[in-house]
Amino acid sequence: MPSCVSARAVDRKVLSVLLFCAAGLALSCGKGPGSNVKGFASNAVAGVTNSVSAADKAPIVSSTNVGEVEFDIDKSTEHLTRGNALLAAGNVREAVEQFALAVKFNPEDEDLYYNLALAQARTGDVAAAKKNYEKALEIYPDYIEAHINLGNLLVNEHKFEEAIQHFSKAIEQSPGNASAHNNLGNAYARQKKFAQSLAHFQTAMHLNADYPEAQFNLGNAYLLLGRIDEAIEEFNRLLQLHPDFSRARTQLAKAQAAKQKPGSNSKPTP
Repeated sequence: MPSCVSARAVDRKVLSVLLFCAAGLALSCGKGPGSNVKGFASNAVAGVTNSVSAADKAPIVSSTNVGEVEFDIDKSTEHLTRGNALLAAGNVREAVEQFALAVKFNPEDEDLYYNLALAQARTGDVAAAKKNYEKALEIYPDYIEAHINLGNLLVNEHKFEEAIQHFSKAIEQSPGNASAHNNLGNAYARQKKFAQSLAHFQTAMHLNADYPEAQFNLGNAYLLLGRIDEAIEEFNRLLQLHPDFSRARTQLAKAQAAKQKPGSNSKPTP
């Protein structure tokens, strides 16, 4: 079970991705239910982290050797609180430093490794982020959010089978997790397994009817499978609910153009 020391103080955030077929498949983070549930949205194209300054992208080197300091829950909680405040303010590098100190004072808390990984990913230090998500999972193997975020980092590295394993484990623990289904669908889509991806996008929408990223992905999956009318229907529904979702408008135009072509039941070129 998660430790009782700091788990309640941690904002757990899950990253959600979009299937975008303007010029092949590319990743973009979104605001699905459960993705960025506490308000840290990202819209960086082809990645799972926010865009940051060159200084923020410098790797953060931090020790988690408990032998260097006294095990101190109060100090750990203090650094965790500071880290959360810094992360909320957009001071990501400083947040990493605070989360690393929180881990140092309490290396048995999976939530601390999770927050450290989340901040490190936002600085672009993906290798460190993966290591700390793995550490969180070593302590608590059923950590759903860690499985999802680690899976997204692996997708971004084209390690689709490993990513699918993590998304599948998240779904085993929480079958009603719409973000896990959306992200699993995306991993399949990146492998061009559109029929498999479609099923998970449909499930995500069944679980949460107002999930714009999943609905966008669903429309794209229909489009890539040549199911043009269904693609048009999904993009129209999405735009009725979220008229500012510009990418859906772009894809709707593509679907409508494909419908006008002879043999429109054929799969359109992404």
